[in-house]
Amino acid sequence: MYWNRIRKWPLLIIIAFAVICFSFFQIFYPYHFFFKGQNQLFLMSWQYVGMLLDKPAWVACAVGEFFTQFYYYDWAGAAILTAALTTVLVLTYIVLISLELKKLDYGLSMILAAGVALREASCHLFYGYTLSSTIALIGGLVVFLLLQELLKQKWYWALAAILPGAVLCYWMFGYGVWVFLLLAAITVWKVAVPVALGFACLLPAVRGYYNLTFTDLCQYPGIEKMHVPDFNKETDLHMIHSYQTGDWDDVIKTAKADPVLNSMTVNGQPMKLNMEQSVSSTIRRFIYNLVQAQNGTLPDALLEYYPNYLGTFTSMIGTNIPPLMFMNLNEFYYAIGDIARAERGAFMACVSVPNNRNAYTIKRLAECALIRNDEKAAKKFLKLLRQSIPYRDWADSAGNDERYKQKANFVNLQDSISPSEESHYILTQLVKSNPENLVALDYMLCSDLQKKDIDAFKSDYDAYCTDKPRIKKLYQEALCIWLMKQQASEEEWQKYIKDQQVRNRLKEYMAESRSPRFADTYWFYFDVFNLESN
Repeated sequence: MYWNRIRKWPLLIIIAFAVICFSFFQIFYPYHFFFKGQNQLFLMSWQYVGMLLDKPAWVACAVGEFFTQFYYYDWAGAAILTAALTTVLVLTYIVLISLELKKLDYGLSMILAAGVALREASCHLFYGYTLSSTIALIGGLVVFLLLQELLKQKWYWALAAILPGAVLCYWMFGYGVWVFLLLAAITVWKVAVPVALGFACLLPAVRGYYNLTFTDLCQYPGIEKMHVPDFNKETDLHMIHSYQTGDWDDVIKTAKADPVLNSMTVNGQPMKLNMEQSVSSTIRRFIYNLVQAQNGTLPDALLEYYPNYLGTFTSMIGTNIPPLMFMNLNEFYYAIGDIARAERGAFMACVSVPNNRNAYTIKRLAECALIRNDEKAAKKFLKLLRQSIPYRDWADSAGNDERYKQKANFVNLQDSISPSEESHYILTQLVKSNPENLVALDYMLCSDLQKKDIDAFKSDYDAYCTDKPRIKKLYQEALCIWLMKQQASEEEWQKYIKDQQVRNRLKEYMAESRSPRFADTYWFYFDVFNLESN
């Protein structure tokens, strides 16, 4: 019956909407899906589904989270969201036609339905909006359609439909109940309006049971304002995704082509960025430097951007850092081999997301347990991941992955109870534990240079590079500064400066001091820039 109402020209609009929706999200917004899929962990167990009963809208959450886990796969996210939004469009159109209002013809009904669907689509442009919220909206429309015939009967039949319908709708679909009550009020307002007011007045009585504020009770699983496309955030998520999946060449390629990063320095002068660009550039520089450090090329990349961001001066505690940066700060500690802090960072990131479930952080906790050879912890986290569809295969094979055994060679063998969060102390411990830990060594030396602390750099270089000199252009240029300050002898110059080209270029720089022609040198950075350390 309902299908017959849309088998005319509106069907073409529905098809066009689906095609445009899928094309947009797949082409321009694919990495938002991967992030949303990571930001929860749906377990294929009845026990997990039972946990959802602790909050309203358990059906919407169960269905939404089940399908969201497939965002992990290419193309699936755009297909699933398109199906959900198209369902909103179709159901809204059917509902509007079924209301049989005089001024609401087929054309106007389709326009209004398209408006509702487009508004819902705009909410999904925000990286924190979930599929469960759209399922809640669909649920409210479905409940109304199921009870619509009873609502058109005498008042007592309408009351018998609205009362249990509202309770059931809220229990299953959360805020979808307001959609149901609104449509019921349009159909039979004399019955629906008093019920809606009474329902709103009684709702605070369940605050203790659901452990939610009144606002959250009314909006669960979530209502969002309209958003415009955030392509800046999409690039952030693109770089994070490429890093996490091991496609480091793509990270470098994306950074090289990134207009935000490439606009930071023009002719050796730093450019001012707006707040949004500043936040994004912080995340992108952090990820880019992680790749360079693990490739052994961090000294070559340090001066590519002014200012640069290493993450070595950022503490996980008591700092106001962007959410995406906070969620990925554990990557820095994991890369340098500080497994204890990587584990803590993963825990804190997991706690910061809705419902404290983040698939990637659970995976990171499992990796940390495997590296520490903590069988009980590893078994616990791997058991969770085995109950998820996207991470099941990884969980089955992780225990035999040689990379984690190799990573164990870089863990901190010093006293892990640090008196401070100061990065230099942490990096020193790691290099002492394993002098072959070049990632930690480069982060330590580059952090010294970023602070322009030449004396600390020279001290660290002597302590850890005397036996195995780290011959990098950046380090050679920094050593030149120390040697000039000390008015060192030619013997000392020959001891430290192994690259004759550096000495030759130093002579040119002394003749053209602070010339933008030398913007790629540490001498220029040391003389010109007076920036806060990152």
